[in-house]
Amino acid sequence: MTIPHSHLFTHLFIYSFYSTGAAPVVPFKQNQAGLILFFPSRKMGLQEDFEAHAEKAKTLPENTTNASKLILYGLYKQAIVGPVNTPRPGVFYQRDRAKWDAWKAVGGKSKEEAMNDYITKVKQLQEEAA
Repeated sequence: MTIPHSHLFTHLFIYSFYSTGAAPVVPFKQNQAGLILFFPSRKMGLQEDFEAHAEKAKTLPENTTNASKLILYGLYKQAIVGPVNTPRPGVFYQRDRAKWDAWKAVGGKSKEEAMNDYITKVKQLQEEAA
């Protein structure tokens, strides 16, 4: 018995929705034979890679320099929030001010650039720690 491709897609959609609680966000198209082909986008892979490296960053050694931590912080905020959207903290809040400055320093990067740079920096710090 052959299942029409429209039913197959409906089944995949319903399964994905109920198993994950969200509709699938994978681009697809139908080929000449009527089969549905899925094309995961690079952005989805980049987002997942970024999230995995954000978890890895939590396990960096304690001797990671503050300068490196600030670079990671700035890139992370740029990737998640975008350009700085808060006023610069006052002089009595040196830690917050340093973090704000690190975020502001990467303000010209796109979300994708910030994610890629973050991943690269985490890999670099992991190699240095090994």
